[in-house]
Order: sequence, then structure tokens, then C-alpha cells
Amino acid sequence: MLHSWRINKVTKICFPLLFAWIFLTTLCYASPLSEALDVWNPVGLQGEIMEIVPMRGYIIVQEKKVILVDTTRTAIKYKTKIENLHGNTLTPYDLSKGDRVFAKGGAVVEDNTGNLVIVAKEIYLLPESIEDEQMMNNEIFHTPPSPW
Repeated sequence: MLHSWRINKVTKICFPLLFAWIFLTTLCYASPLSEALDVWNPVGLQGEIMEIVPMRGYIIVQEKKVILVDTTRTAIKYKTKIENLHGNTLTPYDLSKGDRVFAKGGAVVEDNTGNLVIVAKEIYLLPESIEDEQMMNNEIFHTPPSPW
């Protein structure tokens, strides 16, 4: 037995409104990158990587969430630069739990948790032991991150 589906007037009105509402709420969601681009609060964080979640786009450093950026918006490419102190380019998969890093970026408050997170513009992989003198002489540690 075949059924014929009838679409009544209420359905014709409700479905487009539902899809429009879903679309608009998605557009209105402010991502951490959007917030960092709107209001740039430069921050630097040095510490040990406690957790790596490359598929979700972040790492945890000293109990702070550091968001790794790799996206294009309005024809502009935004990507977290990851390097060692010699200037060699690395990927998020080159980072390991327990590595020491220095992350520079913009601080924002995450909407869903209210926690302060860092939208990383630059991450530097540090050697296992770094002398205080090396840190004092390296410009990376003294210059604030510039906005994108």
C-alpha cells in the first residue's frame, strides 16, 4: 500500500523558519578566533603540554586551553605558526605530551565554559632545558604577539 504525503500550510511555513533559525544561530555564534580578531588581548604562556587534541584543534598547556588555528575567513588564511627555536616549521603532530612550549596569541573567554583560553598565533617548541640567559637574550620571549 502506497501512502501519499501531504504537506499542509503549517509545515510549509514551519520548516523554512526552522532552517532559517538554525542558519542564523550558527552565524551569530562567536568563535574564539572571531573574538580574538575583534579585540586583541596579547598574551604569552610558557609551560609543559599536558594534553594534545589535534583533531579538535587545541592543546592544554599548564591547565590552559591553547587553540590551534587553521582556517580561512573572507579570503584571509589564519594559521598558528609552530616552530622550534631554530626556526624549523613543525605541525601539531610534532608536539608531544610533556614537551615544553611557549605560546603567543590572544586571550579570550570561551563562551560555553567561561574559561580564559588562548588563540595561538605562534607556538615555539622549547628544548628540554633552556637557560635563563637564553630566554633573556631571545627576542621571541619579549615581543608581544601582534594581531593577525
